[in-house]
Amino acid sequence: TPTEWSTLKSLAHYAEHKKYSREIAGTRLGGNLLLKILSNMGSASSTVDELYAWVVYSAHYPTILSVFSALGTYSANSHFSRETIPEYASALVFELYENSAFKNRSLKMMFKEGLQNSFLTLNFGALCNGLNFCPVETISNNIRASIGYTDMQAWCQLCGNDQADVCLTESTEGNTCDSDVATAVAGSLIGGTLIGIAVTLLTVLLLRCIVFKKEETFEMEKKESSSVVEEIEETKTGDEIGV
Repeated sequence: TPTEWSTLKSLAHYAEHKKYSREIAGTRLGGNLLLKILSNMGSASSTVDELYAWVVYSAHYPTILSVFSALGTYSANSHFSRETIPEYASALVFELYENSAFKNRSLKMMFKEGLQNSFLTLNFGALCNGLNFCPVETISNNIRASIGYTDMQAWCQLCGNDQADVCLTESTEGNTCDSDVATAVAGSLIGGTLIGIAVTLLTVLLLRCIVFKKEETFEMEKKESSSVVEEIEETKTGDEIGV
């Protein structure tokens, strides 16, 4: 039924949203992309001509949710808090502004949901005192301090990861990653995955129940229809004998 389908969707959204939340995924998943974005912004001495005019990343909703978690976006924007996953065609945008008079640069974050034409401006919360426009140097330093690492090599060491492509190109010798931290990260991700599996199984069971009910109803209707046809045939036969 429409009500059951709506319930299933809500459960799936909740599970995925929880799996990539700050409590479970932390800053480990979205932090890498944030470091890359900050790198694209250049240094304070970079000229406008040295920067990319436009950088586009194509990804699925887990990437967007992971970036939100790393930035603490939901806790910083009460009007944006929800337990749903971004729709298809959603976009997370970071715009770089430069004050021509003072030559200082600021960063702005916006989000577009699905096929909507408008963008919602999001503030950076505690990372920049709740401002919508944050000085690049300030947001850069605070993000690096918040996520707990400053480059890809540090991330590989922190997570004990020597399988990812980015880690294969980095030297992971002398890994000083605290085993408790690595275990906690792995445990959090496994916990999120188990939540997803549990909801998926529940969804399959509920869908099976719905299908079974429909099949049972169809068989009953089929039997009733057969009975009616038999009665009609008997009536016709009786009429022919009478004739």
